[in-house]
Order: sequence, then C-alpha cells, then structure tokens
Amino acid sequence: MLRSAIVIAFKISFKFHSQCIAALIAVLSISAFRLAPCLAEPETDAASSVASSVASSVASSVASSVASSVASSVASEQVTAPEAPNPDPPSYVDEQQGEIAAAVVDASEPEIVSALHIGLARGLSGRLAFSVEVDGQWRIMVLDLDARKIRRLVDGPGSNWFPSWSPDGKQIAFVSDRDGSREIYSADWMGGNQTRLTKGKGAADSPAWSKDGGKILFAANTAGGAKRVAGSDDDSNIFEIEVASGKVTQLTNLKGRNTVPHWGPTPNIITYSTNRFWPGWDVCNWDTVKKDEICILSGARSHCRAAWSPDGNQLAYSESSLDPREIDIAIFDPKSRKRGLMTSIKGREYDAVYSPDGSLIAFTADETSSDIFNLFYVGTDKKTVNLLRSPYSIRYPSWSAAKTIDLESQRILEQEALAAAAAQEPPTSLPEGAPPEGSELLGSLKQE
Repeated sequence: MLRSAIVIAFKISFKFHSQCIAALIAVLSISAFRLAPCLAEPETDAASSVASSVASSVASSVASSVASSVASSVASEQVTAPEAPNPDPPSYVDEQQGEIAAAVVDASEPEIVSALHIGLARGLSGRLAFSVEVDGQWRIMVLDLDARKIRRLVDGPGSNWFPSWSPDGKQIAFVSDRDGSREIYSADWMGGNQTRLTKGKGAADSPAWSKDGGKILFAANTAGGAKRVAGSDDDSNIFEIEVASGKVTQLTNLKGRNTVPHWGPTPNIITYSTNRFWPGWDVCNWDTVKKDEICILSGARSHCRAAWSPDGNQLAYSESSLDPREIDIAIFDPKSRKRGLMTSIKGREYDAVYSPDGSLIAFTADETSSDIFNLFYVGTDKKTVNLLRSPYSIRYPSWSAAKTIDLESQRILEQEALAAAAAQEPPTSLPEGAPPEGSELLGSLKQE
C-alpha cells in the first residue's frame, strides 16, 4: 500500500515538473522571438544583437538539453516554434540574374555614387531617397528611377539620415546631428534651403509627413536629454510639427521607446513601434482624439517599423523569427486580421515603404550577413528584386511619385515668372518736383 502511494506521488510530481519544464521551453522560445533586434537603428544595433544572440543561445541550449532529458515522458507536451504565416515561400531574384546598370556618376560625389549600382529598375518611376553610411557618416542620396541616375541630396556637416518626402515631392524632411544633437530639418527637392525645424527635443528621428503636407510627425527622447546613449532604453515619444508655424506639440506621454511614427488611414490615427511590453517590439495605434492606444501587431514575435499602403488598407512591417539574424518583411490586413510573409532572404530586412501606387514594397536587407544593407523591392508575386547594391550600408528609403523632369520644369517656370514680375515693376519714384530721369532739365543740372 505504501509502495503504491509512493509510486503515485512520484508520477504526479514528475508530471508536474515536466509541465513546468515544457512551460519554461515555451517562455524561452518566445523570448528568443521577441528579443530579436527588430528596430535596428544605427546606435542600437550592436546592443540589440548581443542581447538577442545571448537570448537565442540560452533559449536553444536550455530547450535542447531539457527536451532531450524528458522527451520520452513529455512527448505529448512538446512546444514548437510558431509556423511562418505564409505557406508559400517567396522567391528571390538576384541582381546577377538580370539587367545591371552602373549608377551615373555625379561629379560632386564621384567615389560614392560610382560605388552604387542600380539593379532591375525597369518600369519604376519617381524619386527614391535613401541614407548611405560612408566611413561612419550618414548622408542622403536620391535615385531618379525614370532617368536611372543617383545624386547627392544632403551631405554634411555631421550625419544626415531618415529622409522623408513631402506628399508633393517638393520638400524632404530628415534628421541631422550637425549642431551636436539629432534634430529635424527640411530641404527642397534639390537639397537646398536646409532649415532646422526642432531645437533640443532630444535624439529626434523618423520624420513622416501628413497627407496634406501640413504637419510632420517625429519621435524624440523624453527622458535622457538631447543625446541618447547607444543601446539604451530611454523613454521616447511622438511629436508633431506644424510646418507653416513651426509649432511643436507632444502627442504621446508613454513609458518605453515609442518610435518610427506614421500617419494612419485617418488623420487622428498614428501608428508606431513600441518596446513597452518587454521583451521585444509591438506595433500600436494612438488615437489623438480619444487619447487611447490599441496595439494591432503583438504576440510571440517582434513587429516593428510598420508603414501603411497608400490606400490605408495594409501595413508592411518587419517581423522577427527564432533566429535573431532572420527578420522578414510581412504584410497585415487590419480588417481581416490576416498576415503574410513577403520575403525570405537570409538575414534581416527593415525599412518597408510602399511605392506611390501601392504595388511594390521597397526595403533594405543585409542578406550576406555582413551588416551591409542593400535596397530591394518586392511585389504581389513575392519575388524579391535587388534595386541598389553597394559596399556601403543603405537604409531608410522614402519613395515619391514626383519626377525630376516635372520638378525641374516647374522650377524653371517659377523662375521665369519671378523674372517677368520683376521686369514689370514700376521705376522708383523721384522726390516731388524733381525732373524725370532723362529730361533736358535734369541733363543740364548734371552738366552744371
């Protein structure tokens, strides 16, 4: 009787511990998914990669050792990693399989531009701005998709990155640290008339224009001063600038990092990435009228850097996997709640942005696992195409429908109109009683 009781007690205890071990495996697996370096900003990549690599290593080693010791007894309770939401894996088209055109060298940046090689761009239109890192300094370039040419847009002093086109393509907002802190600036479509829009907001990043061009969203540090320490988790929140008046308003007051904002399908919705629900990243909406937050992408995986399609029906974003080196571009339909992977390149993919007509998604990827990001695009056929390749890292694309030839034509017309208006201005009036210029009386007075 006593022996039977001991056996029963042992079985109950073993089953309880097996369930605890299975739960531990699940927690570690989810942590590995969530700790992948989803945001991947220049200043946080190193710290995030170390943290995620450690988490992944610990999770996999613990899970494998525990699983091997209890596999025979808890086979029915094993925990598996979440399956990819897309059963049909996307294909990949490398630039070497298609037409390659070397970028046209701009005399102002011959070495950099000549190192940028344009891939399959046939049928693409508009202007695609991006940031490129050369010798630790970020500068902004622009790819004219119609002319297949690349030129410098914003370069120094300091680093300049996170370009964002205005809706009409005539202006670009960007981040620069030229004055010692990261602030928001604007420039015209040629890179001229550079103007500082913020002052002392603290580690500003990710500007995004409203659809009417009247406001610019951005994220800024709200806890650690103007300079955020690399890899830190200082609080950051969402702000907006009224372009005409320069007025800056803080829209959120949340803990954690809340960054990479985009305007949602309606003017009162702002979509952004947050790390408040540690570990990992989620994508949330903030209602500026209700002052309410709803997280639309969360769960076992990390989700970040979401961008809306032009029609507001879909979100493209980066999604993590169990391997911290594997982050893919996925899409999400808020109405149906359906998700699907769009890419399957080895390595990390970030910075998803839709083409102006919504048919393509441009993004950056370090498919060679060398921490050098190149520029790609993918369509509804899920074929990934290399658009721009370089020995330098390329990040933060922004795609405008405006064509260079149209912008230049409009600039010339505006200059001609100004010249014509100046020519028609009446001459400066002379003092009362003075003879008109060129009269005989004035001539005689000058002779005297």
